[in-house]
Amino acid sequence: MIKKSIYFKLCLLFALGLLLTGCAHMPVGIAASDTPLNGRKYDILGPTRGHDSGISFLGIIPLPGGRNYIKDAIQDAKNRKGADALIDITVEYDEINFVLLSIRKTTVYGTAIRFKNGTRTKQSKEVK
Repeated sequence: MIKKSIYFKLCLLFALGLLLTGCAHMPVGIAASDTPLNGRKYDILGPTRGHDSGISFLGIIPLPGGRNYIKDAIQDAKNRKGADALIDITVEYDEINFVLLSIRKTTVYGTAIRFKNGTRTKQSKEVK
């Protein structure tokens, strides 16, 4: 009888744990570019992706190590190809919730470009 009671409590605890966890995946947005092109000529470097992630306690208190900003995910994608800008951008957001912790990840997909003839932006010069 005691074993059945312990088994029932473990099953109940497991079921409660499942109810308090979850995940979500959603497309956040699409953009033509992250920098105004204004008719400037550019070379296409190819497809790239970047991400940024963060962990929070109880879903509201961020823990050190990550902030999960879209701008950081875009910068990561540009750095992977040494690009000045991205075109044809798609952003996705993933979230996994546990009882006490939440993990959030933003992923940016796009095509990396490099501007021709000294038409780089001030920001792209600073990064390189």
